[in-house]
Amino acid sequence: MHSFSRILGSVLTIFIVLLALFVLGSFLPIKDHYTFRVVISGSMEPVIHTGSVVVTIPRKEYHVGDIVSFAGTAENPLPTTHRLVGESVQDGKVVFTTKGDANNHADYRTITKDEILGKEFLTIPYVGYFARFVGTSKGWTFFILLPVVFLFGWGFWDLIFSDRKKIAKNNMNKTVLADPRSVPPENESDEPTKKKPA
Repeated sequence: MHSFSRILGSVLTIFIVLLALFVLGSFLPIKDHYTFRVVISGSMEPVIHTGSVVVTIPRKEYHVGDIVSFAGTAENPLPTTHRLVGESVQDGKVVFTTKGDANNHADYRTITKDEILGKEFLTIPYVGYFARFVGTSKGWTFFILLPVVFLFGWGFWDLIFSDRKKIAKNNMNKTVLADPRSVPPENESDEPTKKKPA
């Protein structure tokens, strides 16, 4: 049971550290760095499900068929993740037509390469629900703060328990050695004592 507790604690620690590194890493100001976004609509079903997390990476070139995330507008500032379905030239600039796989029509506006935030690199189904909840104050407390406090408390208790167990074991050994019944007499022999003749 004690070893199982340590294994479980180690697994939780590794999970929290990796999750924190992954989330914080996406905010680092590094050029051509990855970012992840939560899909809140079903416009890309069945390729990308609602509630999925999409990891995107900026590319030098984009082609028709790529799934990309692009910047929103003043009316709708949230980024959109759709597929590039067309390419044309307008006013000497290359523009792309986008469309959600589940939509019947293409998006109402075209986008330029500069508006594209990145190409889809990885999609993690349904994790977005969890990510959005973690982003709230309740989710942060429940999934980040409480596990950290629990792990620190667990480690502190384990340290105290281990020390007490060692002290108790040492005291028991000393008690056994100090008990005169545990030490055989110097003249004691396995052979029975023979009586001298009268």
